[in-house]
Amino acid sequence: MDRTHHKNPIDSDVDRIRTGRRKAVDIDAPRDKTVCFMTSEAEKAQIDLIGVGIQRTRSALLTRIVNTFVDGVMAENDCEIHAKELSKFMHECRDAVSKSNHPLLKRK
Repeated sequence: MDRTHHKNPIDSDVDRIRTGRRKAVDIDAPRDKTVCFMTSEAEKAQIDLIGVGIQRTRSALLTRIVNTFVDGVMAENDCEIHAKELSKFMHECRDAVSKSNHPLLKRK
């Protein structure tokens, strides 16, 4: 496996190693359709840090958020179930990030 070193955009003193695709372990993986999200570099870095904290790929994280949101919008009845699911996932991510021992998530 080819390992490439990249400077971490959040903390320039910490290198990260890209080891290729991680197994997609979320939401009926693998996916066969591509959707692009346009984000700033800072937003992309934050998405990556959340992914590190919850041990999911950027794609798996965004897929879960978008699918839950779309299900809520398209729900014939109560969309509150989906809103609560999004809120619960956000809190799970916050907890995982705060408890992570990963060097990219170390607080200064």
